[in-house]
Order: sequence, then C-alpha cells, then structure tokens
Amino acid sequence: MLPKTHNLLLLALSLGVATLATLGIFTLNEHLSKARERISATNDKIMLAIFSIIAGTALWLNHLLLAYATYSQFKPTLAPIMLIIGWFFAIATCLVVLDTTSKPHLSLKRFASGAPLISLLVLGMFFADWRANMEFSQFGFKRAELLLAYLVSTIVIIGNLLTFFWMKNYHGNYRKTIKTVLAIICGLSIIAIHIAYNQAIYTINSTITANAYNGIFSHKVAAIIITLLLVCLFTFVFTVVLVYERHQLRRQQTEPTIIETAENLDALTSLPSRKAFETHLDGAAKRCQRSSKTIAIAYIDLDHFKPVNDQLGHHVGDTVLTLVAQRLNTAIRSCDYAARIGGDEFVVLFENIVTEDDITPIVQRIVTSIKEPFHANGHHIHISCSVGIAIYPHDGDTSGLMVRADTAMYKAKESGKNQFKFFDEEIERASSQMRDMQTDLLAALSENQLKLMFLPKVYCRTFSPAGAEAIVCWQHPEQGLLMPEQFLPAAERFGLINQINHWALEECCKVLAKVSERQTPLQLSMNLSAVQFRRPDLINDILQTFHSYQLRTDIMIFEIKEINSIQNKTQLHQQFEQFRKAHIKISLDDFGSQSFSLDSLQSLNVDEVKLDKSFISQVEHDKTARSLVDAVIRLSHALNLNVVACGVENDMQSNLLKEMGCDQMQGYLLSRPLTQEGLLSMFGQLHSKYESTGQFQPSDYRTEAA
Repeated sequence: MLPKTHNLLLLALSLGVATLATLGIFTLNEHLSKARERISATNDKIMLAIFSIIAGTALWLNHLLLAYATYSQFKPTLAPIMLIIGWFFAIATCLVVLDTTSKPHLSLKRFASGAPLISLLVLGMFFADWRANMEFSQFGFKRAELLLAYLVSTIVIIGNLLTFFWMKNYHGNYRKTIKTVLAIICGLSIIAIHIAYNQAIYTINSTITANAYNGIFSHKVAAIIITLLLVCLFTFVFTVVLVYERHQLRRQQTEPTIIETAENLDALTSLPSRKAFETHLDGAAKRCQRSSKTIAIAYIDLDHFKPVNDQLGHHVGDTVLTLVAQRLNTAIRSCDYAARIGGDEFVVLFENIVTEDDITPIVQRIVTSIKEPFHANGHHIHISCSVGIAIYPHDGDTSGLMVRADTAMYKAKESGKNQFKFFDEEIERASSQMRDMQTDLLAALSENQLKLMFLPKVYCRTFSPAGAEAIVCWQHPEQGLLMPEQFLPAAERFGLINQINHWALEECCKVLAKVSERQTPLQLSMNLSAVQFRRPDLINDILQTFHSYQLRTDIMIFEIKEINSIQNKTQLHQQFEQFRKAHIKISLDDFGSQSFSLDSLQSLNVDEVKLDKSFISQVEHDKTARSLVDAVIRLSHALNLNVVACGVENDMQSNLLKEMGCDQMQGYLLSRPLTQEGLLSMFGQLHSKYESTGQFQPSDYRTEAA
C-alpha cells in the first residue's frame, strides 16, 4: 500500500505522462537510428542534441510532477539555478540513452559503461531538484537506502536500455500493442525509481520548513502548470514530426521519377511494381552521377515461403506477402525505395550511400524483421529471407545491377539462408561459371549428351543381383563424364531439373521394357530432386509414363534424399501417401546423414531406407557406428522396410552387414557405375554362371566391371 503522503491523483497523472513520454522516446530513438544511416556526422550530433533536449525536458518535467505526487516535503519554489542544473542533468541523461540505443549495435562495453553513468545522471537530477524545491529545509541521506535506490535505478535503466534498443528494430505483428505495454512498464519503472530515492532522504527541521515556506505555488497549481507544459511539448514534437513527414512525402511526390498510378503499383502489397522500380532506378542513377555518392540494390527472396502456399493456401501466402511489404517499409529509410517484382521477390533501392557500411545496418534490419514470426489468418508462420546486394557503378550499370544482386542473393541462399551477401569477385567468377553451365546444360539436353549409368545392387546373404540404381551423368564434350552432384544443383537453379528427371524416367522405362522382352528380372531405382518431389502432378506423370511402356508400378523405386524431406514434413507425408495409393515404391536416400529421428519412420509410408555411406565406412572400426547401423536395421525390419547399404567397399564391411541382417548393398566392392549395355551384359552372364555353379560371388561383379 502506498504511504499516505502520496497523492494518488497526481501519481496516476504522472504515470500517464511517463507512458506518453516513453512512447515519444521510442519514436525519437527510431527516427534518430534511421537518420544516422544517411546524414553527416555534424548533422548527426545536431539531431542528437535536439532530440536529447526534447526528451530531457519531458523527463525533467515529469520528474517534478512525480516528486510532488510522491513526497510531501517537496514544495514548489523559485530556485532557478538549481532547477536549470536539474534540467541539464535530465538532458544529459537522455543524451546518453539516445546515443547508446540508437546505434546499430549495443556493444557490451558501451552497455556496461552507459547504465551506471545514466544512473549517476539521474541521481544528479534528483539532488538538484531536491535543493531547488526543499530550499528551506535541510535534508540528508540514509546511506543504505541511497545505495539500494542507486542499484534499483541501475537495474531499471538496464532494462529500459534493452527495451529502447530492441523496440527500434522490432517490426513484428502487434507492434503498437507491444510498444504501448512496454511504455507503461517503463512508466511504472520511473515511478519505482522516484519512490526508491524518496525513501533515501530525510529532512531536518521540517516543522520550521513548513512554517517558513512561502512558495507562490501550491502542489495542485504546480502540477497543472507542469502538465500543460508537457502537453505543449508533446504537441510541438508531434507537429514537427508531422510537418517533417509531409515535407518528405511532398519531396518524394515532386521527384521526377514516376507517377504512382494503379498500373505502377503491385495490386497485392501496394508497393511499386517492377516497371515503377526500373524507372526509379534510372532516375536514381542520373542523380548519382551528379553527386559524389552512389546507390545500391538489395534483391530479397523469401526463404521457405512456398510451403506456406502449398500447405496453408494462397490466401494465407498473400497475407504474409502483404505483411512482408509493411515490414520492409518500416525497416528502410525514408529516402529508400522498396518494390515487389514478382512472387516472393522484393527489391530495395538505397540512395545517398558512400560505402557498404552505410547500408549494412539497414539490410540487417530487413533480415531481422522478416525473421520475426508472422500471424496470418490464425496461423503462426516462420520464414526468413536471403538478400543479395549490388552497388552502382562499382558492380556494373543499371541493366546488370539487378542480375548481380540476384546472383549475390543465390550465394546467400547457398550459404545457409537468412543472411545477406554483397556481390564480389568470387561471386562474379561463380556466376560466370554458372552462366556457362546453363548454356552447356541447354546444349546437353538438345544434343543428347546426358546418359544413364547404373550401379548394381545385390542381396547381402547370397550376392544375387537385386537391381540397380540409375544415375544421371553428363558426357561433357570438354570436361568428360560428369557425375550428378557436379551439375544437378545448377539444373535446379535454372529450372531444368524437371526436364532432366522426366528424361531419366523415360530412359529407365526403356531399359525395363527391353529387359522385360528378354525375360530378365530387374528392378531400377532413380533419385527424385526436391523440386520434382514437390510437383502436384508428379504421380500422374509417373503413372502415364509407366502405362505408355506397359510396365508394372512396382518395377521401379523412387529415392528422395532425407535432407529434402525434413524441410516440409506435412507435404512429405501427403506425397508419400499418394505414392502408396498408386502402389509406387519409395526409398529414403542418405538415411542417417541428417538429424532425422528413427521413430519418424513409423509415420512414413516408405518401402525402403538407404543407409548413408558415411555410416558404412565406419562400421569396421567404430563400435558406435556399428551399433547405430544395427539399430536402424532392426527398427526398419520391425516396420517391414527393406534396408540398403550404400558405399560398401571391402569384404569386412560386407560381412558385418550380412551379420547384422542388412538386406541389400551397393558400392565399389561390387562394381563401379556401368552403361546400359554393361549392366545388361553383366546380369545375363551372372544368371548363366549361376545355372552352372549354383551361387553368386562378389568377384563375378568385379570381373565384369573391370
């Protein structure tokens, strides 16, 4: 319960004023943070000083109001010198707060030195105002209570510093609500500091003070005057900000770039369209040529956005895109220009920059804001973004700037996503290689340079042939035979993977049809890329191809790499269920190479797991690896799944897998990849030899593969 000396009405009024003042400081801090990224050091100091005076005045007036509300001995008097000193302490307090929290990074050194310094400045403000308003009383300090009050003040200031720093970069949903709640909490913390310091002082000759006091103001009159001053201050600040924003808007509207008509705006997000962006880019390049500064483009692509559309529907995806556009506009500066150029791709044009460091904090703010969860149509959605940055004219003219920024964005995706990359020489070399790869791949498809190679699979117990894995290879005219890992990633990037996978399916069916005519039993497996696996018409395409060659659906196994299945488990389950209904077999490839829980196997409608070769290579010497392989085999068999060991290279590995009950194996112990003719010849000779000897041997395969 509050002491009787507290004026509850004034206390409630001061809480409201403190909350408004905190909201104002949030706004000033955000504007200062953005302005620092585009103005000179001199203007930066001027703006910091102006904002500190505004915030310091509000803090000082609110402090006086709180003092009248929380301490009965605090009498309004006229002691201008001490009042001015207290006002300067308040300004210095806000100067340190704004300078600390408006920086792009809150270093531990700055944070550790800033909080105690601010607490000392607050104590100085209290002392000056005590001297000014307790002029006719002597007062002293209770040392223990004063130390406690200082500690309370420091702790509260630490919390407020973190709040101010975090709030300026927060652009998630419910931003206004969170801002208001935090402002109320900060207001309550200010009251807590006042109460703590008031408990640390005591007055001497208070009776004389009460009789001697002849102040011209009462508590109520002083509170009314202070409140009116604060209202005037808030009105002044609001007016200045409003005029500034309108000036900026009028200035943008008079820029000779493009009129933002309906056709120049994206219908969904209301951001400028690609056409509007290109026109604005041309104008910015011309302005850049007339100044010593430069411009930059940030190409932004959302990570993991496609599953949002696939699983939750396009209406949810559209809501997320609208929220992304809002966060972009909040994260960038008033002089920057954001646009949506299609799908889940956005671009931002930065003007008035000198070095990369000028835009680094802005781009980091964009990445951080998109990483915050989205709340759309009742769903809690997590996505991120990858950003590529190119600078004009260093990275080329305006026609090539978008291409280079896009290339840098792909590099950011390859490096793990949720980050940004500047275009550089290394990316330029990689980009040149990728462009050459694209040209060569198109030629490979048109000139039939792709070919299937086959890696035999055998049963572990009998070494009898179980089938083969079809591997897409590229007979490059200059580089020779290229394995899939050397070119399929590029094919995915350039949108050629579906065409290549369909070609591989056709070729496999041709081989199976030929084998069927010879009445030689053979089962083939082929890998599906993540892009191919997400296709909604995949099952129909496979069934139609099988039907055209009059093949059974169980004659092939389709492999999906485990790492691709983890990213979208809902879609994975749905697609696996469709495979099961169509009686098409599916295998989890590279099982064990990622952190995929074994118990998840029970919920998947798969027929086979292929143990990653990294496990098999360790079973000879590592007991842990051997135990893991044994556990996977046992669990898989309990779930009626076939187990294939990949990368078997010697007899010891083969014998251990046989002892553990592994079903099938493949690897260089048996054979290296074979051509179609080599595979069919090998299987024919194997069956002929079996008829005469009654058994299969690993050497039979090695002989044929030599």
